[in-house]
Order: sequence, then structure tokens, then C-alpha cells
Amino acid sequence: MTAYAIWDDYVEYLKGREPSVPESGFEHWSRRASAYIDAITFDRLKDPITLELHKEKVIAATCELAEYYSSDVVQESKGLQSVSVTGHSMTFNKSGDTEKETRKATPLHQTSSPTFKTTSKIRFPSHSTHLASWKRTSFLLRKS
Repeated sequence: MTAYAIWDDYVEYLKGREPSVPESGFEHWSRRASAYIDAITFDRLKDPITLELHKEKVIAATCELAEYYSSDVVQESKGLQSVSVTGHSMTFNKSGDTEKETRKATPLHQTSSPTFKTTSKIRFPSHSTHLASWKRTSFLLRKS
């Protein structure tokens, strides 16, 4: 799979800002971003005409996603020691100090579901009302 943006596109996209993605890792993150873009666009950008029409926007989105993915991985790897899914417990280590964040997760079957209140009741005509209406209508039709 080819990426929608290369290093030169990224440098041009930054317009003088300092790159947050190193050149050695940009190809990897650009491919990951391109795969995500293909997924959310249902591979519509595989068509060369469509890609050419939206090339600048696609390159900008690819560069932005590459920056996001690379910073996301960096943030997760810095200081994260352990994660517990059941009770939502994460342990971070910042320069020798251990900070712990623990939050009790509520199981899905215990969460309250939304309740809906109706302000008026819908009444459907009874069979006899409908039959009486039909008889009146058919009587009028026969007279004409």
C-alpha cells in the first residue's frame, strides 16, 4: 500500500513549523494514516480522478493523522506502567514517582437506560367504528 503523503509533502504542509514526526518514521505513520483514510472513505480515493480532485485535502489529512498517531504512541509509551481493564486502573510512572489513577467501572447491565414518557395516548379506531364509517360511505356512493 502506498501512502498519500511523503516526507516532502509533510514538510510543505508544515509551512515552516518544526516537524513532530521524525523523517525516519514518517513513512510508517503516513501509511497508517492512509489506511485509516481508506477505511473511512470506503476506498473511494483509490480512483485516480477522485484522488486528484481532493489531493491537497488528502495530503493535509494524512499529515495531520500521521502527527496524531506518532504523538499518541509517544504519549502512551511515556510513563505508562500498567493498565487494568476490569476496574479501569492505570498506573503511570513519572521520573521515579508512581501516580495511580483508579476508577470503578460500571458494568453495562447496571447502567440506567433512558426512559421515555408519553404525553398523549394514541387511539386507533375500533373495528366497529371503521365498519360504521364504511357503511355510511358505501350508502352515499350507492345513491349517486
